[in-house]
Amino acid sequence: MIFFNRVDMLLQIFRLSRAPNHKELKMKNRRQWLAAGVLLMASQAAFSQSQAPALPTQRVSLSASATLQVPQDELTLTLSTQREGSNAPDVQNQLKAALDAALTLARRQAQSPLMSVSTGRFGLSPRHDRNGKLIGWQGTAELVLQGRDFVRISQTAAQLQTLSVASVVFGLSAQQRQEAQAQAQSQAIEQFQNILTLEPQNAEVVFMIGSVYLDANDRSKAMDYFKKAIDIDPDHENSLNSLGYMYAEDGKNLDEAVKLIQRALEMDPENGAYLDSLGWAYYKKGMYTEAVDFLTQASVLFKDPVIYEHMGDAYFKLNQADNAEKYWKESLQLLPGQPFILEKIDTLKKTTQAAR
Repeated sequence: MIFFNRVDMLLQIFRLSRAPNHKELKMKNRRQWLAAGVLLMASQAAFSQSQAPALPTQRVSLSASATLQVPQDELTLTLSTQREGSNAPDVQNQLKAALDAALTLARRQAQSPLMSVSTGRFGLSPRHDRNGKLIGWQGTAELVLQGRDFVRISQTAAQLQTLSVASVVFGLSAQQRQEAQAQAQSQAIEQFQNILTLEPQNAEVVFMIGSVYLDANDRSKAMDYFKKAIDIDPDHENSLNSLGYMYAEDGKNLDEAVKLIQRALEMDPENGAYLDSLGWAYYKKGMYTEAVDFLTQASVLFKDPVIYEHMGDAYFKLNQADNAEKYWKESLQLLPGQPFILEKIDTLKKTTQAAR
């Protein structure tokens, strides 16, 4: 596992509905002037059903001297309705009728990427009196309008008489987010390259550049910079771990991967990320018992969905289906909705049933 205390290209996308959750790990001897994080501060915007609001903006600040102005170009508007009654099928039919009427109208205006239409929550729950006796049912149905055409979305919402606005969220579209991240990464690399011209033998700066390239999914350049950092400082533990983990991920140079990560662990033997890296390298070598040993040590020190996924994978290879499912589910508890893990659990259940 790679956890850089790198220039954090985290682009904290503003959401009114929830705050992001970020991991923080310390890095030894990190210099204050290397902190060049990216912060997105979202401005508030008002919603109108008759006229689109002025386009809000987000300010992306990179260090003290470089900024990007990134407009929030996507609106997500959720509409909902509630029904109550003594009979569950009647409540369900009422909700379905209200939702169907809204969907029919909204879909006439749908046009990607200007506005997409989808359903949200739809469900019933029982109502009980203070004695626990069932006295009725209540239900909620939602419809979600999302896109870049604020006027179209606003006007469509105003026409949906069977639903009312439940929430309004402004944010960045996937395209805008990717473009902003690419610009921020480019500026970060430029900032660190400028520092490197002053201190060409600074392994920490070299490592930071490699970290940014890895954020940008340029694995070849990332590896080059991690190797360069190790050439400068053979004991640069973050570079040792990062390069070793990348080798393990790619399934190549596995003996070298183990050696690199072991060297990092010699300097920081209780680092959960390093222990996970070593466990994963052993997994890729087919040494599943050793993998479980180091992954278990990592999980004690650091609760992380990646570690639990790795543990599930290792137990699966050891034909311990119950433990595999257990740790895959632990991973899902920390990070719900991971499609690959859901697929692993589904495949495991089907395989288990077929074997009975």
